Amino acid sequence: MLAMRSTARRALACEREAAELEVQLDRLVRRLAPELLGQLGIGPVVAGQVISSWSHHGRIRSEAAFANLGGAAPIEASSGTVTRHRLNRSGDRQRNRALHTIVLVRMRQDCATQEYVQRRLVMNTAVDDEVIGRNPCRIKGAGVEPTQERPVIGVEAVLAMAHAVPERYRTLILLARFGSLRWGELMGLRKSDIDLNDATVSIERSVVEVGGGLVVKEPKTAAGVRTIALPRSLMPEIARHLDRFAEAGPDGRVFVGPYRVTPTRRSLRGSGAVRRRKSAMSFRLTFISMISGTPGTTTQRPRAPVHAS
Repeated sequence: MLAMRSTARRALACEREAAELEVQLDRLVRRLAPELLGQLGIGPVVAGQVISSWSHHGRIRSEAAFANLGGAAPIEASSGTVTRHRLNRSGDRQRNRALHTIVLVRMRQDCATQEYVQRRLVMNTAVDDEVIGRNPCRIKGAGVEPTQERPVIGVEAVLAMAHAVPERYRTLILLARFGSLRWGELMGLRKSDIDLNDATVSIERSVVEVGGGLVVKEPKTAAGVRTIALPRSLMPEIARHLDRFAEAGPDGRVFVGPYRVTPTRRSLRGSGAVRRRKSAMSFRLTFISMISGTPGTTTQRPRAPVHAS
């Protein structure tokens, strides 16, 4: 638990520093361009990026130049009788991200933007049904509904959860949270995949449930094979788990149940020890929800009513 507390202290220190920097950034923005903070979807971080990209008076001659600077202006890609455009991948990508943040906020909270999205969807259907020849709503990406950002459980809740569950599953929680590993990737880990000296874990396989059984498969894409850096403060806890609970040998499974079988979500949900510990902690979001990717109510953060940082 000493290693986990050390990791939590560093994470909380980073959060405090980020909050302090945002306060200072807010002061600078209010001094240079206070009108920006009055716009829907613009908080101090986004406003700071816009001001940094704008740089100085006279650099940007028009709205078109401003859009082109951030890669928000579509590029002509017509050929013959076909008129079309493609996305602009150049420009200031940080400013492009700031504009993207503003659009996402407005798609959730601004009535005019929501009406445009719905109108574009209707027009797309009319084009597909050959009722009209071309969609008059041409803003790129405006017809795509933004997906809700998956909530991320806080460090303190993760450590409390790791302390609450049986010790056999403590490292499971830590790798799921700090390594961002999926359930199948966790179950597919072998001892040789974890490098305690370099504080890394390699993902080379995944376990999936097929027809009531477990099948080991390679990742679907090349991007699924990867090496992930872990906090060094977790290494003592991981080493202790490998000595006490993992199978013997370099190819031994990292996570096995009390009866030396690979755990499943169903088997852990039915674990009496997990149920008793969960009840004692009064968590509505269990560690099963976290590693299976199911959002829980306790991780939902209140959404800002107007601005987005």
